[in-house]
Amino acid sequence: MAILSNVLDGDSDATSSRQGARSAEATFDALYERRFADTCRFVRALGGRAADVEDLAQETFLVARRKLSGFDGKNEAGWLFAIARHVVRSERRKRWLLSFFSPQKAAPLDDLVSRDADPEARLARAEDLRLAERALERLTEKRRVPFVLFELEGYSGEEIASLLDIPVATVWTRLHHARRDFAAFVAEEGPR
Repeated sequence: MAILSNVLDGDSDATSSRQGARSAEATFDALYERRFADTCRFVRALGGRAADVEDLAQETFLVARRKLSGFDGKNEAGWLFAIARHVVRSERRKRWLLSFFSPQKAAPLDDLVSRDADPEARLARAEDLRLAERALERLTEKRRVPFVLFELEGYSGEEIASLLDIPVATVWTRLHHARRDFAAFVAEEGPR
């Protein structure tokens, strides 16, 4: 009878637990709304395939939801970036392992090529995209991440430094080396 009385009075542990759960859900929903687009950019910068970016971002948020109670609220972009890094690495390991068992490999960039362009333009664009993807794959993660975030996603050096928790000068150094390596690969492998 005392338990029923406490529930009706609203001061039970169950009531406060439900309120806490609703508050956590609202916090997660707000985080998702604020940071989903950024997380997609992080996934792409970390080497996630274009066709898998949104799925990997969703996976990142599934992990974030489980870990939200332990998050201190500081640098949420950096926190999500770290989670995305683990998610993308895990996905890349799975793909690598599966590549030994799957003789057929799909072209990862075919879905990015415009279907309404003339055939020659489509072929040239597909070749350029494949070359760019191969060049990005050859970059180390330390160099690829700042390169993609800065050159393709438009992040500033300061934002990248905050995400990676490194000095801004290190971002510029890695970006310099990434540009050099990228250009060298494209010159070496590009159309002759």
